[in-house]
Amino acid sequence: MLADQYGESRMLQLSIIFLMLGVCITLNLNLWIKIFGIAVFTFGFFASHSIAHSWVGD
Repeated sequence: MLADQYGESRMLQLSIIFLMLGVCITLNLNLWIKIFGIAVFTFGFFASHSIAHSWVGD
């Protein structure tokens, strides 16, 4: 897992950056770019959620 290799806080920061990048991409008016932005947002959300959820167990 990348969080074990590079550290949980670094991967959490990176996943939140992906989440915010996805939000910015969805501001485009082109539908296909907007769909791509939603996919990037979803990836960032679930990555950050899983890392944050693993911290609760610790």
